[in-house]
Amino acid sequence: MSLAQRNPNLHTLLRSQTIDTLKIIEKAIQEGARVAYLQQSVWQRDANQEHVYARHQINKPEYWLLFHRNENAIQAMPSFRQAADTVRSDPVWGKHMDTLVGSASGSRRIDLNGFLNSFAHNSLKQTNAFELAEDCFNDLVDTYEKLFSSNEITYVRCTPVYGISIKEKMAISDNLVIGPLSEAEVIESMDYGIITSSFFGSDFIHNPPQTAIYSYFSLPKLIGEASPEQSQSNLKSVTDVWNQISVDETTLLDILTLIMENPITPLGSITKSVSAMDGARQIQKNTVVNAWAIPSKEFTPDSQQKLLTLWPIVYGGVRKSRHFLAIGIRRYALAMSRPSLDDKLIDLMISAESIFLDTDKSELTFRLSHRVALLLGDTTEEQKELFNFMKKAYGMRSKVVHGSKSYVNDPHDAEELLQTINRLSEIMRRSLLLMLDKALNPHAPKELIDWTEIMFPAEAKNLLGAGSS
Repeated sequence: MSLAQRNPNLHTLLRSQTIDTLKIIEKAIQEGARVAYLQQSVWQRDANQEHVYARHQINKPEYWLLFHRNENAIQAMPSFRQAADTVRSDPVWGKHMDTLVGSASGSRRIDLNGFLNSFAHNSLKQTNAFELAEDCFNDLVDTYEKLFSSNEITYVRCTPVYGISIKEKMAISDNLVIGPLSEAEVIESMDYGIITSSFFGSDFIHNPPQTAIYSYFSLPKLIGEASPEQSQSNLKSVTDVWNQISVDETTLLDILTLIMENPITPLGSITKSVSAMDGARQIQKNTVVNAWAIPSKEFTPDSQQKLLTLWPIVYGGVRKSRHFLAIGIRRYALAMSRPSLDDKLIDLMISAESIFLDTDKSELTFRLSHRVALLLGDTTEEQKELFNFMKKAYGMRSKVVHGSKSYVNDPHDAEELLQTINRLSEIMRRSLLLMLDKALNPHAPKELIDWTEIMFPAEAKNLLGAGSS
């Protein structure tokens, strides 16, 4: 129900006092009051280059000083006093005035006089005209009515990512969406430093990300001062929410990296309330070197269907009952995003150990190499080649981990390591996707494969099925 339906008298009085307030501001300017202009940096898309944004300096009028200087005249208006009295007596709006309103993530004090001025200021800011902008006024009234009527405050966290492009929003769950960034969101991310140039102070940004992950959540609305006990409880609840959001986003990024065979890299995030009264932003910045250089792959319908198929398996079953597979996916995704070749090798081998080995620590190299060969090799020759490759890769990993050798100091060694990593990445991607396919079977054992029953290549192929990518 809108305010005009619920309390038409309040709606009428708010409109009248807003019109009268605009007239006072206009008269003050006509009588010589100066409008303050603030210099502000703004990002705009280059008219000649679609994927380039340039920073410009503009002078923006700031009207709040005029409201402050004419405070007595505004508050002396009969329409202002009537609107103030009616807001105070309104059962929905009144309890929010002159007190703290927010959630466990933060609150702000709503000053009644400043609140009433917000309608005129919003209209003036949007149009730079002294006639009431009816659409702006009605939108703000509706926003306040929804906010004050609700027992919760809803938030959205926007996390821009490189490495993927998508044309339309796609819901992963009720609270998680991946979709294209709007022009306004791209610019907002630049303004807050989430998307930045590689060079400090640069006035140009090339190829900003065009895709983001959106996380939606709600927290109970808190009105007034909280007791110490309530504050402690509120802190725990908001911490639990943030932890869950981080887990959800990380899981999604890991699956996308696996499906796309491309590092899907978050740049940071902006969290804000989906309401007019909570203007605060929580900004998180990630240090990503040359993230703009990560090629963006199109998120095709086939890839989207694969994500929808794998998401409930990884998010639910894998994380809860098959933790070894969740670790394998996480380490594969980490390896894809590592700048260091040594770190890539270590993460990929941890991924391999998690899905091919168990708690038995005997003959690790042999068992790991043998099982990779059985899972992926279609012929005896392929199995032998895979077995020997994995033995070599595991040996390289051991030398790096134990500090006996670095492969990055010598160009020949570095090239050998790079080739090994590229091959190992593909092996792990195929292995993880095959394991996930097995996890789709509701009757699959917890371990997915009982390796103790597989001793010979022919028997193995009957039990495992043909290897595929």
